[in-house]
Amino acid sequence: MMTGRNTTILSLILLLNVSITRAQLDLEEFLVQQIGRCETNGLPTILPLPKSEGYLISSNDSTFVSFPDNQTYTMNKADLLNERSKDFDLFFNYQDTLYMAHGGGGVVYSFDGNTLKRIDESFFHHNQYGAIPFEYQGNFYLFGGSGLFSRKNFITRFDRSAREWLLQTTTGQRPSFGKSMAGIVIDNGFYVIAESNQESETDDQNLSDEKDVTFSIYRLNLTTWAWTLQGSVPKVIAKDLKEFKFSLFEASTYLLYLNSKNGLFALDFITNSITKYTNDYPLKGMKILALDDQGIDYLYCDSNQFYRKGNISNQELSKHKIYTKELYQANLKVYYNTLLQVIGVLAFVSLVLILINELKFERRIVIRLKGGSIFYRSKTIRVFDQNEQLVLLNLGYEDQISFSAIEDIVAFKNDSQSVRIKKRDRCLRILNEKIATIFNHNSEERDDYFIIESGSDDKRSKFIRMNMDYFKVM
Repeated sequence: MMTGRNTTILSLILLLNVSITRAQLDLEEFLVQQIGRCETNGLPTILPLPKSEGYLISSNDSTFVSFPDNQTYTMNKADLLNERSKDFDLFFNYQDTLYMAHGGGGVVYSFDGNTLKRIDESFFHHNQYGAIPFEYQGNFYLFGGSGLFSRKNFITRFDRSAREWLLQTTTGQRPSFGKSMAGIVIDNGFYVIAESNQESETDDQNLSDEKDVTFSIYRLNLTTWAWTLQGSVPKVIAKDLKEFKFSLFEASTYLLYLNSKNGLFALDFITNSITKYTNDYPLKGMKILALDDQGIDYLYCDSNQFYRKGNISNQELSKHKIYTKELYQANLKVYYNTLLQVIGVLAFVSLVLILINELKFERRIVIRLKGGSIFYRSKTIRVFDQNEQLVLLNLGYEDQISFSAIEDIVAFKNDSQSVRIKKRDRCLRILNEKIATIFNHNSEERDDYFIIESGSDDKRSKFIRMNMDYFKVM
């Protein structure tokens, strides 16, 4: 016999279930009301708001609408030119603000829950479509992408003081150019899985769909900004991952989810493992809305072209599991590089005397990358301070260094842009004076020790190179 108390509890449970169902239907109905059905527009650009407070959804060419509070926010049409709101699909959630960048890089908007406004002084780059956005210590970065008839493997950083995107200098072995890339930040490392079947940055429109693809795993140390190749994905897994789509990552477990025509994959870079799940309808065509410790919320189009929201718990997802395997194996290049280093140490003992003798007759400043030493006539130069040494070593590694990278070396994080420029100019001026002293040059006979050039991707970017008449890199 059911008591009054039990009846009340049952009523509350039923009411809660109805409310949950209603909330799910609200998003589905909301999308139809705002942007129509899937057959007309496909899946919209849906950007998650900070603290899981809802979504910002592109509703027409220049408008976003917020869910669930149903407020409309309009972008400045003069800023958009020929672009549309749905093109702003690269996003960062930082503190209590959503930042969204144009899919090709460049223009940036912010949304704090009340105001949608443009915060950059850039332009539509059209140069990094498909880039991986990531945030580190409050800075926003874009890695890779494609545009202007080529694929990219550089990193751009949004400088909120300058309100511009600047090239981020990195060292080491950068990921090769590929059609498919995805990445995730874990502690102070940025892990990337990258397709590596392209031999050049230029798109090859004649590549066969049957051509085997290979994937490699890289790690970027976000403290030193040095890339390292971790290893290669086994061929059987690479075949499964072919033409994957970057979905989303789960922050608390550091799992990166990828969806392909062959399955749904969860990549764990810490344990070096990959788990494959079946992704039959509706999972194959889903757009992941949110991830947490409990499961996945997703959106898809049903057979009648209506929007539908679904959820799959981790327990239910485990029933779809096909395998868990090792994600990558140590690359032979890494193995042989290590072996060569050991051999190099043994050979160094026999070559050191020859090297010292050679350096005595070298009348250029020698930058020895291994060990980070700088010599002149076989003697270590101690006149350069730490910042000046970093500038020279970066030039040795990369052959060039951007003005913004020099500013990153010599300036503090909270310095204004004008202060950064002054510190950069002072560093270069003093560095030139010290080099002139080493060569015993007076002001009349001094050449340019450094050559200033414009960037190939952005003519406004400035770089310096070493005049190799005065430098030698070893």
